[in-house]
Amino acid sequence: MSNDELRITLLGSNSGNNLGDAAILSSILFNFRNDPFHFFVPTPKPDFVKLYKNLGNSTPIDIHPLRGLSIRFLGFPTIRAISNSEFTLICDGILFGKRLLDPSFNFLSNIYLLLPLLRKSRLGLFCCGIGPFNSKLSKALARAVLNSCEFVFLRDEESINIYNDLTGRKDAVRVGDAAFINPVSEPEIGRLLLERHGVKDFSTRFIGINLTSYLGSWVGNSMNKEDFSRFIVDNLKAVKRKVGINLIFFSTHPMDDSVNQYVANQTEAVFVPAKTYLSHDVMAAMSLCELFVGMRFHSLVLASSVGVPVLGIAYAPKVRSLLRLLNSNDLIIEFDTLAALEESMIRALNNLHKIKERQQAAVFHEKQLAEKAFNLFREIAGVKPSQTLAVNNS
Repeated sequence: MSNDELRITLLGSNSGNNLGDAAILSSILFNFRNDPFHFFVPTPKPDFVKLYKNLGNSTPIDIHPLRGLSIRFLGFPTIRAISNSEFTLICDGILFGKRLLDPSFNFLSNIYLLLPLLRKSRLGLFCCGIGPFNSKLSKALARAVLNSCEFVFLRDEESINIYNDLTGRKDAVRVGDAAFINPVSEPEIGRLLLERHGVKDFSTRFIGINLTSYLGSWVGNSMNKEDFSRFIVDNLKAVKRKVGINLIFFSTHPMDDSVNQYVANQTEAVFVPAKTYLSHDVMAAMSLCELFVGMRFHSLVLASSVGVPVLGIAYAPKVRSLLRLLNSNDLIIEFDTLAALEESMIRALNNLHKIKERQQAAVFHEKQLAEKAFNLFREIAGVKPSQTLAVNNS
């Protein structure tokens, strides 16, 4: 690490489990690769961060509970990284109120406890969403964290509204999600990936599917996993029967592997497990689909960023927000309207060109807004803009 490099600590869910979080890290490292920055990345799995070493200047900070004696970010490794950093960036959607007092799940509480240590490091939110905060305590902790930020770059209007209501400030900047400009591997890499999991004929049509075991817990829905899986299986079988199209299931988190594999098995489909490939390789595989039906927020971001029309099942408010950004209110499937899934998929397949046209206009705008965030941070850091962006504007 050079003495003239700015040191930046990235606070995110960088365990390597979540493909969306991995895409955010990949994008940040890649799009800042020609800038004089060095990133410290707290992670319980340093080997995961090392996989991205060739994308940009980074050092993994081991926060494994045993090796790093840490509870999430609460531990000497993260504290030392922050104390040695000019900037600390919260770089994905880790500020929310769900399971607030469970440090193995919720980041807000331990970031709040770090605030006294952040005075020497300039804190900011970079390309993330925030909320929901449903309790008075979660709102109080979030307000303290947000008021400690020097700059706030948020990826959607709902997050900005939450920020305004909590802080009374109006200085948040609307930007795009960094994953929209994650680098993408060549299509051949995507084909090889799918061949390894059983795809033999690339002349057929594919629908990409992503499910999560969270189901509707974020939106107060009580549907159990068995009923949900049975319903999805019945709908997907009906679509396959009526349209004659093949399914590819992409799990983007290990906790989702079982539900994706079960439904894939029941529908005689291909299953791509989580944690097997890097984000830019999975995006290359997603690009071979005609339509993508997803639940996880970043599964939809990654698919749409490579030009695939998307339909979202709103297991969480952020999914609904994303589809609205993509001018696709009609392609939001709520948990109380799951009965419309088969009809919605068939209608989407019959209108792919129109859907792609309007979604890609919005995606292009989101990519521009993501680029804006990178250049705004360069201005704050006193660095001239580089020419390394716009890597994924197809």
